[in-house]
This record gives sequence, structure tokens and C-alpha cells, in this order.
Amino acid sequence: MRFLFLFCFIFTLTACDSDELWRDGDYQVVWIDDGKPYLAHGRPGEAHIMVIDKTVESVGSDMRHIVVSRRAAGDGESTYYIVDKSRRLEDAVTGPLSAVQFKALQSKLDLPVFSKSF
Repeated sequence: MRFLFLFCFIFTLTACDSDELWRDGDYQVVWIDDGKPYLAHGRPGEAHIMVIDKTVESVGSDMRHIVVSRRAAGDGESTYYIVDKSRRLEDAVTGPLSAVQFKALQSKLDLPVFSKSF
């Protein structure tokens, strides 16, 4: 009986895996179980809310914005997102954008460069 309890306890501890790959304030790139990173919002050690779905390829930030590239399911083409840190979370995300749309906004808004790839 003790062996069964110990086995179940160890299995429970090892069955769920996750990691924080990048953080800027309350924004973070994390993965849980499947290793596919996504952008989330939440304080360290607390629950978080998914902001940009899996699979985030790269991210960058400055004082005003976070930029995210994401590999789309299916065709695998990259899409782009801009997060305005000064806005409420519900209104903060612009995207998905094509590469052409993103490049047009990149210079207009003086967006940061991508600094971390996954």
C-alpha cells in the first residue's frame, strides 16, 4: 500500500511540467506540459491568463510595447502581435498581423526588436 501511495505521489509531481522562458513585468512566455510556448499575463507565483496562444517563436520588449511572432497552426506561417503595455489587458493586443502589416507598424510605432527566440 505504501508503495502504491509513493508511486502515485511521485507520478503526480512529475506528470505536469512547465517553465517560464521570458518575463517583462507581469508578461511572460511560458509552456506547460507540451513545450509549446505562449504569452501570458500574471504576477510571479500566481495564476496567469493566456494573452497570445501557442506557439510563440520570438519576443521583444521596451518600456511601451511587447512584440511577438507566433507560428500559426496548419500552414506554419508566422503571424505577429503588438502588446501595448499602457492599455488594459482586454484592449492591449493588436494582431494577428502579417509580416507586411507588422513592418509598417514597426517603424510608425518605433517598436522594439525581437530579442529572444524559442
